[in-house]
Amino acid sequence: MLEEGGEAEARRRRPERDALTLFDEGGVVVAASAPAPLRLITGHEWKALFWQGREALAAQARFVAFGHALFEKMLDPFIGIVAKAVFVPVDDLFMMLPPEAQVARVDALLAAHFADRARFPSPRAMPPIPVLGIPGWHPGTDREDFYDDASHFRPAPGTVPDLGDRPRARDGA
Repeated sequence: MLEEGGEAEARRRRPERDALTLFDEGGVVVAASAPAPLRLITGHEWKALFWQGREALAAQARFVAFGHALFEKMLDPFIGIVAKAVFVPVDDLFMMLPPEAQVARVDALLAAHFADRARFPSPRAMPPIPVLGIPGWHPGTDREDFYDDASHFRPAPGTVPDLGDRPRARDGA
């Protein structure tokens, strides 16, 4: 784009276009039949979502990788892969569909989502999700301590991470 239109073109880009570009590069669809997974994702409550609530998550949500750059990263995964999430509501029957039918339904829901520009006003409207935490997407998801890595499973902006029993600096020290 910069080659074709230069910096002026980049400055004219609307936030909606930036959101679409980010999703096209590294997006994941979260199809959920209950609000709990969405609340935990937007709250960056990763351990509660992926470990403590993994049975509920398996019953209530499906994650569908979308972005082509995300697919490329997953060929040689590394800790730190994050995707931009788009939520699509589904009913309980969706969870019983065969995978091919789920993907077809997600495709239709995603098309409807992006047809309404009010649903993606900017990249910030799509929360980040550390996709290697999704149960089954990385061998480490079988261990609770995998989710303790705050460099990958970051807390929500503006929150203070739990430092556990680590020593703390003293005032004036």
